[in-house]
Amino acid sequence: MQVNQEVTIDFANDNNDDRVIAWLKEHSLDAGNLSDLTFNAKVQVEIGDLDEDDIISAYDKLNKLDNSDLYHVGQAYRRMAEGNVDEAMEILSRHFDLAPPSHERAIADLLTGNRS
Repeated sequence: MQVNQEVTIDFANDNNDDRVIAWLKEHSLDAGNLSDLTFNAKVQVEIGDLDEDDIISAYDKLNKLDNSDLYHVGQAYRRMAEGNVDEAMEILSRHFDLAPPSHERAIADLLTGNRS
């Protein structure tokens, strides 16, 4: 499975990988004068490489709703109960960074053969 991992390279760290040290030498760079480099990378891991606490922590981080989230879910739920699905979709789209409702409707139309 692939996971996104934030990686930080501290060039001044004495325990750097040989490749980092070789790169610094190749470019004649002084590690003490460089700031840290942080980037996101996709890393291949096996589920057995992770312990239970890591899995729970990652799940909680990705799926935990805060009070603001719950407020917006409640607002969207109320709009649906009132029959205003368009407004509910707009709320969810804005707050949870989902595809715009027009995009979702177009996909639904393609799947069902309907036109809206």
